[in-house]
Amino acid sequence: MGRLPTNLTELVRRKYLPELKPAPEGYAYTYDPVHGNVGLAPVTPDGFYRAPEAMTNQTKLNMEQPSLPPPPAD
Repeated sequence: MGRLPTNLTELVRRKYLPELKPAPEGYAYTYDPVHGNVGLAPVTPDGFYRAPEAMTNQTKLNMEQPSLPPPPAD
């Protein structure tokens, strides 16, 4: 498609992944659609998550060589 997915569920809808498994207990997935970084962040007691200070968006995905396989034929 020449772009990163807008969210992780798009990978399931387009059949790149069979499902999005739940994050481990006490954590939530984080996703940066600009750079394609996926991570886990702890969920606070109030139900929000805070990205760790060490988490950065320094790594960029090379769009010339995407690492995802094509979706299966319908």
